Amino acid sequence: MTGVQTCALPISGRIKSSKTLLSRHKAASNIFKFLEESTLQSVRFTDFSYKLSKDQEPEVLMKGTTKSYSSLALQAEEFQKSKKVENITVSSLSLGDGGVVKFNMALVFEPDFIKYKVK
Repeated sequence: MTGVQTCALPISGRIKSSKTLLSRHKAASNIFKFLEESTLQSVRFTDFSYKLSKDQEPEVLMKGTTKSYSSLALQAEEFQKSKKVENITVSSLSLGDGGVVKFNMALVFEPDFIKYKVK
């Protein structure tokens, strides 16, 4: 083998390893972009947590407030329109000060939604 061939083998191995690592990398920023684009102006999220389920599905748990039950229903409907969302659960509904509706919401996204994609 020539010097160029000897040098090329380790580099190609490193490139392959890098591609493998990137294919496993999770990009939670996709979730933030989705929430930014899909959250209605009348809805406020006050708490946020993120985890991967046992099936490696990204799950977001949020607490929020909105001005009415109908506004909450519209928000849930907006999230459900997306093919990225596999499941949505709304729970712990209550009325707060001034008639504000408080709620918890869980969104489960399809696993591929958070896969890192090279642009």
